[in-house]
Amino acid sequence: MHQKHLWLLLILIILVLLYSFRELHCLRKWRSTHQSLVDRYRKFECGTAENNLFIKYGGIQGIMGAVDVAVSNLIAEPTLANVFSVVGQPTHRSGLELKACLDLQFSSLLGFALPYPSRTFTRGISVNARNMRDSHRNIGLNITTAQFNTFVNILATSLVQAGISQADVNALAPTLTAMSSDIVGGPLN
Repeated sequence: MHQKHLWLLLILIILVLLYSFRELHCLRKWRSTHQSLVDRYRKFECGTAENNLFIKYGGIQGIMGAVDVAVSNLIAEPTLANVFSVVGQPTHRSGLELKACLDLQFSSLLGFALPYPSRTFTRGISVNARNMRDSHRNIGLNITTAQFNTFVNILATSLVQAGISQADVNALAPTLTAMSSDIVGGPLN
């Protein structure tokens, strides 16, 4: 009986080691696949804080904080409930993926060297961010002009709450409002 337990223990140890090696291999494979993306976030050419808002507001950590504030405020707005109710549904982004896409979009708007849309790596996940039309209008969210205006107003207030100056938010406003044709309305054929 004692020898039987030793064999079971040995088999269990072998299984644990095999599982550990498999996990290590998966991690190495993930790193090799996504390392260039991670490197782009760590090493970029954006200038200095005087001429680059991304650097001025703390890089990706500052942007992530601003996105957290903005998403919390946007989700709390009852008139936008139908827009955000799809978050986490089977054919839509999870909350974490939505934030990662917004991290990239805000970073790009504020001067980060990675364009939007593109693949992004923030919050520990890799997401392929889509363009505004494919993310909103073409998936049938049917966002109204009033909802878009509410979104922009809450976003502007949230960015100021997160420490971005009103002057810098005002400078971004034309870029944000120009997105309305890709966001407002139903799918285009």
